[in-house]
Amino acid sequence: MRDKNYDIGVRSSGMSEEGNSRGVDWEKLLSISRKSIPFLILIFALTISAAIFYVRYIPPLFESSSELKLDVKEETSVLTFGVDPQKNNMNALSGEMELLRSKVFFSRLVDSLDLDVTIRTTFGNFKNEERYRNKPFRVEYQVKSTDLYNRLFNVHISSTDKYTLTYDLGEVTQRFEGKFGKPLVVNGGVITLFLTEHYSKGEGFDDYSFKINNKESQINFIQQNLKVEAQSLAANTIKITFTDNDKYKAYDVVNTVDSLYLEYSREQKMQANKQKIAFLEEQMGNTAQTLENYENYFESFTIENQTVDLQKDMAQTIQFLNQLDSQKRSLKIYQIKIDKVQAQLKNDEQLEFGSLTLENFPNSISELIKEINVLETERLQLLEKYNENTYAVKKLNNELKIYKQELNDQLAYLEKNISDELSRISQQKSELGGDFKSMPSKGTEYNKSRRFYELQEEIYLTLAQNKMEFEIAQAGTIPEFTILSSATLPGSPIRPNPMLAYGIAIVSGLFLSLVFVASRYLLHDKISSQSELERLTSTPVLGVVPNYKKEKLETTRLIVKDSPKSMVSESLRSIRTNMEFLHQSSGSRVVTVSSTVSGEGKTFVSVNLGGIIAMSGFKVIVLDLDMRKPKVNLAFDEEFMTSGMSTLLIGKHDLDHTIRTTKQENLYYIPSGPTPPNPSELLMGDSFKEVIRKLRAEFDVVILDTPPVGIVSDGVMAMKLSDLSVYVVRADYSKRKFIKTLNRLKHINRFKNISVILNDLSLHSMNKGYGYNYGYGYYSEDEESGIKPRKLLRFLKKEG
Repeated sequence: MRDKNYDIGVRSSGMSEEGNSRGVDWEKLLSISRKSIPFLILIFALTISAAIFYVRYIPPLFESSSELKLDVKEETSVLTFGVDPQKNNMNALSGEMELLRSKVFFSRLVDSLDLDVTIRTTFGNFKNEERYRNKPFRVEYQVKSTDLYNRLFNVHISSTDKYTLTYDLGEVTQRFEGKFGKPLVVNGGVITLFLTEHYSKGEGFDDYSFKINNKESQINFIQQNLKVEAQSLAANTIKITFTDNDKYKAYDVVNTVDSLYLEYSREQKMQANKQKIAFLEEQMGNTAQTLENYENYFESFTIENQTVDLQKDMAQTIQFLNQLDSQKRSLKIYQIKIDKVQAQLKNDEQLEFGSLTLENFPNSISELIKEINVLETERLQLLEKYNENTYAVKKLNNELKIYKQELNDQLAYLEKNISDELSRISQQKSELGGDFKSMPSKGTEYNKSRRFYELQEEIYLTLAQNKMEFEIAQAGTIPEFTILSSATLPGSPIRPNPMLAYGIAIVSGLFLSLVFVASRYLLHDKISSQSELERLTSTPVLGVVPNYKKEKLETTRLIVKDSPKSMVSESLRSIRTNMEFLHQSSGSRVVTVSSTVSGEGKTFVSVNLGGIIAMSGFKVIVLDLDMRKPKVNLAFDEEFMTSGMSTLLIGKHDLDHTIRTTKQENLYYIPSGPTPPNPSELLMGDSFKEVIRKLRAEFDVVILDTPPVGIVSDGVMAMKLSDLSVYVVRADYSKRKFIKTLNRLKHINRFKNISVILNDLSLHSMNKGYGYNYGYGYYSEDEESGIKPRKLLRFLKKEG
């Protein structure tokens, strides 16, 4: 019988397995991609669902920001009071930023904000929104213990007059029925709730929760969400940002920071000058009181004595004594100044002397005092911004120490000279003292008081001058504060961003899909197409058996009898024709059908190939040589086997007793029979060769269904007696490494009459491989199964 145009043809690539396994198998990749479509849809569904869940249930996060320009100007440098006019922008900016981040500033900030009570709307486990400006009720509280703070209180509003308050105390839930406006005593204090105009019964919910935050938790909240960073060092600009789930709270915090900063920074900068001015005022008060006492004494002395010159006759002597006294007074004043400077050096105080005071000192001492004052001023300015451990402060301290030591040495030397001069003057006065024994004691006391009065007067003027210098410095330090960009009310949240979330979901879906398909491709080690099979082996491909879709076969069946026009039947006819090309000798033929492992369909191919050959008028018999796991009998609906190949080979039965007929004309079979303990030895004996010889004489085609050659060696022994060996490979079941067994049979066992059948290939893979067309619209299998092949073919071509 000659077949129609259904011949697949015998094809072989002649290429080695190693040389063709390299590169990407696009056909296999496409097949895996098509089979992965449900999983890919699931991946995209999961990523999109995750994005929807994220956008829906993640609380929105808003960000408000402002930009400040800072420029601290020291106007006292213009008046040459020793202030360094040059500034280090980085240090100045860093100092201001640390001021804004300090807990002291945060403490004043929370005092100006309404953050002590946090009220939230209770929706469930997700997305509980905070009510900040639109609080449904106001909470007043009196704290008796810290247990009241940071505790979650749940409120259910029953009506505009009543509410239910619950909270957990240990493992016990406390429950109170309260009235709005009436105090409610709870653990840790007293709470009073007041309804506000923002509450509406028609909102659809009446469950809320609130928490009373202590000051420390409020400061921590500000500290965690407030960010202060330098925007531009050259322009001295600072950017302040605050993030929160409520946009109005974020706006209020940033706006309050801008408002408080000017006042707070000015207070911090002026604190040192205030302390110095207060000290000078106290000293001036004491000196003024002393001067007033002396003035009262002079007034009383003048009234009482009517004169201040009691010894006119000794005017010259008195004049000389006065000159000595004047010199002594000047030296005393000089010495007092030296003592004061030394005391200030000893106490590590700033040398509070003006330019007039320095005129009496030598130039070397005056220059040292000026230099020390300059360094002290710089040190005070640095201490306003940095602590004692800062490198710049340590450096100034070292310089001050050197200059003060040098000044102290020169003052000591100068003081010694003054002491020597005073000793000389005292000695002169002592020599003239005998001439003035008659001088009234009142005159002496008067002159003494006059000298001390002048000294106190000079001290008072010095204190007043120093006080004025510090007041000018305080008035001249002007922190300029410019808001370049005021606090912004956020319009949209920075998180979640729906477009970004969905974009990430899509990209993630694509990435995971690629990873999934690539993983399946790399892990897929099964043969899925005829072209892949041909690349792996040089053995001729006898044909392809498509997947049988009409019904699910629980066991092997002879389907060519019931569906002679099916795709399976037509493919087997093509294989039958190709077998004629491979074996053209006359006479009967022995065909061995085997595979690597069980389940690849060798029994299905053996039975149905025998049925197709029998339909062409040849007498065919199928032998079940798989005596360990027989299946041929099941294809012909025989469950129990009392006789078969096992009993035939041991001589218990003859051929007439073991050959069975089938419902297909000219088709016979011999089952495996009862399972023997030594199937391999039975096939190796002469009795098996004798059986094959007898069957050759009686039948046109003898088909041997052997055990899997990858598991046992029985099939190899049977293949030696056959004219044609057919090796069955099942699509998407047989692994690529199984081809090594086939190649070993060909090259090591030197079976030259071996060929391959690809079994159970899907319709799409057959149509995609070499464009084979089995006349889909014609076969009854397709019509009965409800498939419309032409439409399906167009769809698959479009998908491919």
